Amino acid sequence: MRNRPLRRLLAVVVCVGTSLATACGSSSEEVAQLESAIAELETQVSVLSAESSTTLAEDPSELDGESPSTTTVADTSTSAVVTSTTAPELPAGMPGQWYAVRHDMDANVASVEEIDGSTGSTARTIRSSEILACLDDAPDGSCLVYADAWVPLTIDVSEDLIGLGMCCEPVIGSSLLLNRASGEELLYLNGSEIALRPAENWLVTVDYAVGGYYLKSVADGSGSTFPVAAGEGEGVAWSRDGSLLAFETDAGITIGFFEAGELIDVGPELVPPAGYRWTKPVFQLSGNVVVAQDALDGSGPSQGVVLDRSVFAGMAGTLVAGEFGYGGTITHQDYDESGRFLIYVLDDGRVLWQGTGLTGELAPAGSGFVAAAW
Repeated sequence: MRNRPLRRLLAVVVCVGTSLATACGSSSEEVAQLESAIAELETQVSVLSAESSTTLAEDPSELDGESPSTTTVADTSTSAVVTSTTAPELPAGMPGQWYAVRHDMDANVASVEEIDGSTGSTARTIRSSEILACLDDAPDGSCLVYADAWVPLTIDVSEDLIGLGMCCEPVIGSSLLLNRASGEELLYLNGSEIALRPAENWLVTVDYAVGGYYLKSVADGSGSTFPVAAGEGEGVAWSRDGSLLAFETDAGITIGFFEAGELIDVGPELVPPAGYRWTKPVFQLSGNVVVAQDALDGSGPSQGVVLDRSVFAGMAGTLVAGEFGYGGTITHQDYDESGRFLIYVLDDGRVLWQGTGLTGELAPAGSGFVAAAW
């Protein structure tokens, strides 16, 4: 398409001089024809220039369970593939608020907050506590000895509840269950990294001391460990319908199958490439699991990996359905109730989201956030 006008251009410029008529020995009628040809050429050049402004824009990971697509053709003069939540309107179906754990080291305060999704401002502070507690006071009122206080490090949210995974004592780990609307503390639980089942009759926490998992009743905290060893893993997550549980086992991920609140089967361990580990599993709408892939030596940023649900029960297939970049080292991630929008926190305090082919920033670097959910 581009060669044809270039050849016509060569035919015209041969006759360029002080005057088209004198340079080419042409009549007035021939000059008019040449000028008409030049005008047509200029029109075609303008069309080609407009076409070259159309670019291929990378689509961010398609994590919403729709048909995978790695590129989207977009005319940059009329559309955009990247949307920021600083805009007045959020994407259709995206939650209007999110919940987060913030550590303000300067003020020595750890807080649990509800954040307005459009403005990024704190709508309410649900809970706050000291990050460092003073164990021994000096005579002048200063502190002689500080120690880590009991503060939230992870968060999970359901329709009515907020679960907080607490650090750093006791060794077994601990969690708090709060009323989402009032912030009232409902339960204190053994085990950390709390995961709330969407149906809300069960939750799971991780026992740091023995490397196992607790399955507990939301109503009264009763229950016990179930027979799956966590190894060195910590992360745990329920599927959107509460029938599957993804949990970390050593460097990999294992899927448990539930029926009527009971563990009925456990799939094989799903393992990453040598030199890496998979952490922080979360389920998307499709039933696939998104994990953060981190190097065992701590080098490089985290990589998002989508694990295909078709192989969870041990059936043959391709384990990795897709990959994407987080843009840094991830500390926490979660899907919304619909399983279409992923929210995640990086170690510099940024809070980001992606889903339905879009991505955006909810909080900038330096915000102090360590975990977020919606």
